[in-house]
Amino acid sequence: MNPLFTVGFVNYKTSLYMETQFKIYQHFAGEDVKIIVVDTSNLDEEFAALNEIVKKFNIPIQTIQLDFHGKYASDAHGSGLQYIYEIVDTDYFLTQDPDFFWVLPGFLTFFKEKLQDHVVVGAPYHLSALADWSGHPWFPAAFGAAHDMKALHEVNADFRYSTEPIPGVNKQIDRDVGWLVREKLKNRSYYYFSVMSAQLPIGKTYSNNYWQKYLDGQTTVAYHLQRGSFETQAKDGLRLAYHGRVNRRERLRTMRAPKEWQRNRKKACEFFWEEINKAAEKKNDG
Repeated sequence: MNPLFTVGFVNYKTSLYMETQFKIYQHFAGEDVKIIVVDTSNLDEEFAALNEIVKKFNIPIQTIQLDFHGKYASDAHGSGLQYIYEIVDTDYFLTQDPDFFWVLPGFLTFFKEKLQDHVVVGAPYHLSALADWSGHPWFPAAFGAAHDMKALHEVNADFRYSTEPIPGVNKQIDRDVGWLVREKLKNRSYYYFSVMSAQLPIGKTYSNNYWQKYLDGQTTVAYHLQRGSFETQAKDGLRLAYHGRVNRRERLRTMRAPKEWQRNRKKACEFFWEEINKAAEKKNDG
């Protein structure tokens, strides 16, 4: 029997997040779910660590190791999501970044109810200007969005990143993961959360923190540690990935984030786990 929800994660050196992600789904999802994780780290030890974590859980979790041959960052991420989309048979497809955490108990049940009247429900970009070149303002972004699979099939969904020219724009602009889905479904009914900057009781998880909190009314639904998979500053990573010789790309492939970032990312996981447990206790008491 096919799951009601399938969740697609693309793992890039983010196995440290996944145990908390799987715990949240096992204890608080509220609906039948299967998780598929495509690993694009190109590190056997990372994939092995991911599979060791999977063994701790009794929900369906499938891991797939893929090398997209020269694709990096968002380019590989979008290809990973597209791969998952093309192999699943499900009612609802939830795309989620490993550093994006739901903290609403029964969140899949909430999504199922909203998806009766909307083609997608989820978190938008924190700045509408970012959406202007990656789809439609306020349409939920691929880092945290549940989609009606029928609607995705109707538009032949494509989650891949692109650098295709934009009419009237005389420079190359990266169009982020899922931009074409957002563009094709922009005239359909969608449900999005409000967004605000978040202050978390942890240290830096990246050279510049882009923490966001998403709310439905006054209820906190999710948090996002944007760029929470980076092993170095963005400009350095891009330089190593896209420019220079092969040995620079090899250096990036084997790099890990600084220990301080890793330690604080683990603290963030603890914080999100506490948040969803407190929300569940409050719900049960109420």
